[in-house]
Amino acid sequence: MAGNSTYPQGKADDIEKVKAYITELIDAGFDIGGKTAGWIPKGAFQRRTESAGSVMLATVGTDGLGNYSRTTGYPTGGMSLSWEEYKLQNDRGRSFNLDGVDVMQTDALPIIDMWLGRLMNQQVIPEQDCLNVAAAYTRIKAGLAANVETYTAAGTTIIGKIAGVLDGLFDVTGIDTGYNILVNSKYKNMITNSTEVQKMRDVTGPVAAIETRVGSISGSNLTWVPGKRMKTAYTKNDGLTTGQEAGGVVAATGAQDIVAIISAPNTIQAITASQVQNIFPRGVAQGIDGSKVEMRIFYDTIISTGDLPGCYVLVEPAAP
Repeated sequence: MAGNSTYPQGKADDIEKVKAYITELIDAGFDIGGKTAGWIPKGAFQRRTESAGSVMLATVGTDGLGNYSRTTGYPTGGMSLSWEEYKLQNDRGRSFNLDGVDVMQTDALPIIDMWLGRLMNQQVIPEQDCLNVAAAYTRIKAGLAANVETYTAAGTTIIGKIAGVLDGLFDVTGIDTGYNILVNSKYKNMITNSTEVQKMRDVTGPVAAIETRVGSISGSNLTWVPGKRMKTAYTKNDGLTTGQEAGGVVAATGAQDIVAIISAPNTIQAITASQVQNIFPRGVAQGIDGSKVEMRIFYDTIISTGDLPGCYVLVEPAAP
């Protein structure tokens, strides 16, 4: 799809290819870069709907075992698969102008690739992480308040506290590994320098090094999340109101710091549905010398009632 002097951003009849390319990059970007990407459900348990901003999620049920009879054989049981439609709460979008001079005499895709990389890494992924974390906290607190614990982080107790949560969740779920442990990076040095951590010297590489990083606890991997993305509540800028023109999200007034969110596999589900509404090529886009891209992303975090016992939040006390 090489550009030319008429369509530096590509021929008009290639716009659908550009749409598909942008959508693919958006969908893949969060899977790779999002700190809450471990909450993305497997494809077999999610499908799109014809309604904008909605998804269908699967619920599977089964009867337990019974006694086998030599006379009547196996007791009959049932398996069920049902689909429930969820309306995603975050409906976010933006219109972007690609200046015609910037893409002169080049293919549109490298320019779009670079632009989207910046957009995803600096804006979209951080926002999704923020709102996913806050939504998970809100849903766990509303659905099972006992699993939200106020905890003042300390170097002498933080690892033991997370390990204790994992033990408690194991008693409920029977799952002992594979948990998603999201930890506020604010406490990274605290954990690294904790007396609970054993420092190991790595002598296997070409240069000996002291390894102090904590990558897992009790067989479950840690994901370090920037502190700005680990708040209990956020305000969404609308992109229009004075003071909110830059868009994105900011921590809400009175929001608390989340120390960690621990969840059994497939309990917290981060759902994203993206749409590229329109791409107007140069000469069609009104009022600018260039192309216009209008993009829209729906997303939300969902936790079914039956999955709440597999989730736990440690949150700092509210500021006095």
